[in-house]
Amino acid sequence: AGQVRTCILMTTMTRSRSKPNRPARPATPAPSRPVPDAPETSRHPIAGDPSVREKGLIPLLRREPTLLFTLAYLGVTVIGIWSSYWFYRHFRISVVEYFQVGDFVVAGLREPINLLSFGLILLLLVASYLPTYYEYRHPQQVDRIRRMHWWGRLVFPISSSPFVQRKWYQASPEWIAIFVLLLAVASLTVSHARDKARAIVEGGGHRVRITLSGERWPLQGEARLLGTSNGYVYLYWPGNGRTEVLVQESVARIETLPRRVAVIAERSGATGDDTR
Repeated sequence: AGQVRTCILMTTMTRSRSKPNRPARPATPAPSRPVPDAPETSRHPIAGDPSVREKGLIPLLRREPTLLFTLAYLGVTVIGIWSSYWFYRHFRISVVEYFQVGDFVVAGLREPINLLSFGLILLLLVASYLPTYYEYRHPQQVDRIRRMHWWGRLVFPISSSPFVQRKWYQASPEWIAIFVLLLAVASLTVSHARDKARAIVEGGGHRVRITLSGERWPLQGEARLLGTSNGYVYLYWPGNGRTEVLVQESVARIETLPRRVAVIAERSGATGDDTR
């Protein structure tokens, strides 16, 4: 019996040595549980992250301050040309045809109201961008305000969020505000130019007496000086309603006359116009 057991043991050991090593089966990974959706605030980039750049005109001006001066000069120039066109159009003068290169350069600097108009556009544009800027800096707080307060969606509309992905044909609220402001300023500029022209026709304006080159005495009657350019002088004669454009070389002297406030008030009272 002992010899039989020894033979069986030796046979078993020989078989175990002759068997090739089989590769171990890979462990089956446990089924992963679905990860719950992250809250809406976590999808926002970190406030102040330098990898996320603000988009729009105001952020561009903040990154490029010198661009502001160029844009301001172009804006004031366009407003000045637009105002001059509608003012002289009331007197049937196509002033753009008389303008030279220098006139286009200083067209917006002739009246302070042009600078005031552009400043108003820029101020309202910055005010309209403040909610967007605040959301860019504090996205979690803005989300909380939208959920907790009824006025949150009015002050911070989702359409003005800097994290909203827009298509190419969808305009941002900033550009919509720019378009509305430009339209409003264009309308107000036209209205101001027409009112200024009507005031001259009704007896106001800059009263002057003109002396031509080579003449000793001035021309008869009083004229209203509408304006000047690099090469021309624009006059309006209220006596016969005539408009005249003179070359600067043909004008020897322009004499400014005092304003006759009493005469203008008397004319207004005669027509029954209450100016009080």
